[in-house]
Amino acid sequence: MVSNTLVLPRQSSVADAAGSGDEEALVATLEDLKGHAPSPDALRDVAEILQSTRSRRVRNTAALALADCGLAEMSEPIVTTLRDERVAGEAGTLLFALSELGGTLPLDLAARLIAKGSYEARAETLIFFELGRVDRADEETYRSAKAALAALLTSENAEVAEAADLALCLLDATA
Repeated sequence: MVSNTLVLPRQSSVADAAGSGDEEALVATLEDLKGHAPSPDALRDVAEILQSTRSRRVRNTAALALADCGLAEMSEPIVTTLRDERVAGEAGTLLFALSELGGTLPLDLAARLIAKGSYEARAETLIFFELGRVDRADEETYRSAKAALAALLTSENAEVAEAADLALCLLDATA
């Protein structure tokens, strides 16, 4: 006997949801990963979405999905995304996710986020300084980033100047 019931296909994967063009479906799929152990393919898809989307909502949800998986190696796509100049003003959630994964923030990137990030991004960046989780890389990067932070001390934006001052103090304290 043939059934007349229409069975709609369920979004079976992160890639399917991303390919659907439906932001709501994609966000729901990413949120559904919480509390589950996503497959390596799903994590790779989430990382790709994180790095390629223009939607702040999708990007933040993807970053939180990666943080929820608890795998330290998922820090790399978050740092790569943070390096994109377009997300500096929207980096707070990405920094939170990176922190949740126990990741480190490259010093040059931290200096740029202090200079160009939102209030939330500056606050999250300072947490990395406080925890000693800022990666100095090499001596040249250290000197360059420290000079960039020092230049911010005279910023017309008092919050930026204050954040730069605190970052420099914390950087010197962990030297």
